[in-house]
Amino acid sequence: MDEDQALRLAIGLDRCGVRCRLEPAGRSRYRIAVALPDGRQAVWDLHGDALEARVSRAEQLVGFVAVPVPDGTASSALGQLIASERYEQTTSSGRSGSLTDPTGSDPNPPAAGRWRWGPARVFGLLLATTLVMLLLYLLDGRH
Repeated sequence: MDEDQALRLAIGLDRCGVRCRLEPAGRSRYRIAVALPDGRQAVWDLHGDALEARVSRAEQLVGFVAVPVPDGTASSALGQLIASERYEQTTSSGRSGSLTDPTGSDPNPPAAGRWRWGPARVFGLLLATTLVMLLLYLLDGRH
């Protein structure tokens, strides 16, 4: 959405008591980021005739929300639609705005203290191990 529309939507959310911020979404486009009480975050954007949100926890996608928007809906009404969203974990209610898990996996985050091994961390660990072994070799003196 453009900057004016995003600002009007943010003001509408503020009036509904929802704290949000604008996020740039490319050249002269913006999204609305809403922090959820359980630690998740919903990033809303307007695509055609639907409000869509990506819901994430700890920067990992846990689902999508899509809410149909009637033509000619004011930005304040869009704010009320977002404010009334409950971000449910199941779709059993049949509500079109229910949270859906795109991967079919468990939306709960990993247990605290678990490491997430990415390529950068693995490379760093291998490099550090190699350097320690080289240092020990050089300090041994029997080479």
